[in-house]
Order: sequence, then structure tokens, then C-alpha cells
Amino acid sequence: MHIDHILYFLALSIALLTAAVAGGRWERFIAATILIASIATPLVQTSTFGEVEYGILLVDIALLAALIVAAIRSDRYWPLAAASFQLTGIVVHITRLVGGPVDAEAYGIAVVIWAYLVLAALGIGSAFEVRVKSK
Repeated sequence: MHIDHILYFLALSIALLTAAVAGGRWERFIAATILIASIATPLVQTSTFGEVEYGILLVDIALLAALIVAAIRSDRYWPLAAASFQLTGIVVHITRLVGGPVDAEAYGIAVVIWAYLVLAALGIGSAFEVRVKSK
């Protein structure tokens, strides 16, 4: 297992644990969705980002849909940030798809960076939720 996988698993674990312990219904819903997406992503990955990762793109679109639902239906602000980060990750896929100047390494790194920011939004949003509950 590479260090980047370990770091992602650590960030994922922290965000999911924070959502489970401190978050409300929407934080737990998105945490479950992110967990499913994180499990599905390596299962649908076909290369090392040498070509467009259509499977990952579909997983990312499904996650974006869940984040948009949370942003519209909840009274939280963090899903707006998470959805914008997720959308930016999808734009990276689309840039690669239309033949934009994104090489394989940059493509892989860019997709992962936005995934970390989605996790950060979930973790921070969950932490603020516990503060709101305690007031």
C-alpha cells in the first residue's frame, strides 16, 4: 500500500468518524455516501489515469448528486462547499475528456486533491454541527 493510499484512508477515517460521532442526519448520510464512493472508486478504476477514468467520473457524479441533495434539503452550509469541490473534481475529468492539457500525473493528483477537500468539508461541517447542538 502506497503512502498516498494510507493518507487518504486516514483522512477518510477521521472525516467519517467525526460525522458519525458529532454530525447530524445529513452528515451521516454524506459520510455513508462518501464511504460507498471510496469503496467503488478503486473497483471501477481502469488505469493509472493514463486515460479518462469513466468509472470514477460516474462515481464522482453520483457523489455530487448526493451533495446537491444535501445542500438543497438541509439547513447546513458545508454541503455547498463540498458540492463545489466535487464539481471542480468533475471538471478535471471533463478537461481530460475533451483533450485538455492535463497529463496523467496531474490528472490523478487533481482528482485526489478535490476529494480531500470534500472530506475536509464533511469533517469541519460535522464538527460545527456538534457545536450547534451543544448551544
